[in-house]
Amino acid sequence: MKTLLNALLIIIPLLAFPQEGFKPGKIDPDLVKTNVCPIDSSAGAYYILDYGLTRINSQLEVELDHVVILKILDKSELDRGDISIPYASNKSVSRLKAFTYNYEDGELITTKLDKKDIFKEEVDDNTKKLKFSMPNVREGSVIEYSYTVNYGNFRSLNTWYFQTSIPVLKSEYEILIPNYFDYYRSMTGYIPLEKADISRVNGRFGNSSIVNNHHHYVALNVPAFDNEKYIRSRNDVLSKIEFKLRSVTIPGVIHENYMFGSYGRLANKMMEDSYWSNEIDDARWAQDIIVTFKSEDKVEEATKIFNYIKNFEKSDESANSLKSCFQDKKGTDHDLNRTLIAVMREAGFDDDPILIRTRSRGRLDQLNPLRSHFNFTISRVKIDDKTYLMDASEKEHVFGVLPRYCVNGKGLVIKEGPEEWEDLNPYKSNIEMVQSNFDLSDDGLLAGNITVRRKGYDAWDVKDEIKEDGEDKYIEEFEKARENWSIESHTIDSSDPYSLNETIDLELEGKVEDLGSLLYLNPIVYGERSENPFKGTEQIYPINFGVPFSEILITEITLPEGVTVETLPEPLSMALPERAGTLLYSIKVIGNKIMINQRLTINKLEYEAADYPLLREFFARVIEKGGEQIVLKRT
Repeated sequence: MKTLLNALLIIIPLLAFPQEGFKPGKIDPDLVKTNVCPIDSSAGAYYILDYGLTRINSQLEVELDHVVILKILDKSELDRGDISIPYASNKSVSRLKAFTYNYEDGELITTKLDKKDIFKEEVDDNTKKLKFSMPNVREGSVIEYSYTVNYGNFRSLNTWYFQTSIPVLKSEYEILIPNYFDYYRSMTGYIPLEKADISRVNGRFGNSSIVNNHHHYVALNVPAFDNEKYIRSRNDVLSKIEFKLRSVTIPGVIHENYMFGSYGRLANKMMEDSYWSNEIDDARWAQDIIVTFKSEDKVEEATKIFNYIKNFEKSDESANSLKSCFQDKKGTDHDLNRTLIAVMREAGFDDDPILIRTRSRGRLDQLNPLRSHFNFTISRVKIDDKTYLMDASEKEHVFGVLPRYCVNGKGLVIKEGPEEWEDLNPYKSNIEMVQSNFDLSDDGLLAGNITVRRKGYDAWDVKDEIKEDGEDKYIEEFEKARENWSIESHTIDSSDPYSLNETIDLELEGKVEDLGSLLYLNPIVYGERSENPFKGTEQIYPINFGVPFSEILITEITLPEGVTVETLPEPLSMALPERAGTLLYSIKVIGNKIMINQRLTINKLEYEAADYPLLREFFARVIEKGGEQIVLKRT
């Protein structure tokens, strides 16, 4: 690398910073006068311009010139005037200029950022932030700032986002890459680009001429990204462009490849590293503990090993070795899973590491094999003819079940031999069942109990919450959110590793509307869906539920003497195509008891954007049915 640095004396970018026609501190007054976003009248703020130019400087470091011009329309968006620019601790932010524009009494007022209002904050050993608050920001302000930031090594170029949480009138990105560097580009999202050009631009490399690849991308009138609940990953659907380094070739100086021909070659190459071979193949230091777990039932033995290691303390600091992780019972999530693999192997199990890309990072690019595509390691153990996948970094999860964040397509098995992938499937029995039993009094008071039985991911989520904050805090927050409930007791049973049960004894007012001879009763007390997760009129990206689930509501209400049923909601049975999702609703009266049974099930995990209206209507019916009232009559 030193040879390369010495050889690369200078690369002269031939593009001006930052954009033709842009002058810091000068703005079209009409942009300040406007009081509505031209592409979204509901927006509280929007980008007039988001511009970036990335280049590789003479020290082989990546620099970004960035210009932002943003209009604030609503006071709820005033915090967009608080700016934070991250950068490498040994690098810098330079050429910072910032202005706020306001109209006062028919006059354009420009306020410049004072240098004394700029601060540096140390985030960690490797990262700092340059922070400042734009001056004189209020409703109607336009803020403008521009700067150059150094990101460091050329191996990783910055990602450019065309789409953000607010609308963007113009997002423009240019990147200048000397032809010695071979990057492949990866574009995601559903926003069409107005411009996507690649051209050649001449430059200098030392005393020699060089050709730069000039990429130029423009997106216009980009809608705000609506982060609805059911999407696979923000990174999958947000419109952005990334560049990943494949190779560097400078004739007579250096040739380095960073991408393997296949993932199989990547796996085999990793097996040559002692990090993946020697260290996890020699865990004699665990023998004293392993003997205490021995069992003729191999699944039981493997479960004991898993349960032992998953209770280690999770740390942000890597352990010095797997031996120290085991002995100190402490390490990063990566340490814990590698330690699990090592101990399983020492105990005689067939266990392999699997590299995965967690769900929040988006889908795995299987066409361009790079180690950097992966960010997590799990364990795969084979016992007889069954395969069990494990993540020992989650205390509340169980043997053979992956956490929700690991369920993301396929994982690469790290072992010698042919390329091998493992499906990362979710736990299938994810059920929330709410069973309510109430007596209705003459004055409209409901008294009784609710039992909530959760199984699967919802149970583990609640267990994690209780583990983090404590059971008392969980119950306190639960009651605080339901002020009209008079709770007499609230108990939690989390003894079963797969489930969690809550029992609540309570009295409740406000569910009955008393009109004298008629009573209107909303019978569903807890567990109903009150808001449609699909709010918009359309969606441009796929819908993904992540895991299959069932929601079951069973309600029994005993009526007082002198009160009878006048009208009941109609039963309902409906289904999505191919029964990918179903809703069953039944209601009946037996003596003085009203029995309600509602079951919502989602089996299919991913839907196309074209299915959005269908799902919106389906969940609208679910909400409508759960809110229907029973008409009672006093006799």
